[in-house]
Amino acid sequence: KRLTASNFGMVCSRKDEASCKSAVFSILYNSVDTVYTRHGTHTEPVALQALREKFGVRGRRSGVFIDEELPYLAATPDGLVGDDAIIEVKCPYWAAQFDSALEAVRNGALPY
Repeated sequence: KRLTASNFGMVCSRKDEASCKSAVFSILYNSVDTVYTRHGTHTEPVALQALREKFGVRGRRSGVFIDEELPYLAATPDGLVGDDAIIEVKCPYWAAQFDSALEAVRNGALPY
């Protein structure tokens, strides 16, 4: 297992006095099959299609990128655009209850 961009936030947001044991255990042993990951697996292709249709952005698939100097760090972007840009789609489960992204932002479900 590696520390990936997907779980890096969990590590970075740890309080100074908090033990890292639970974060490491969660990264190494918890199942990635949750309602949240299933939601993302289902909705991310829809978001990528909307990106293509609305903005003409056509990314190509990518695999895992492993840092050469720190091989325990990795990232798996949702797509590559050209030689120097990535696509990273976020489809937060808690925002799905709203009719639009704008409504989700206005109600605080999306921070942007």
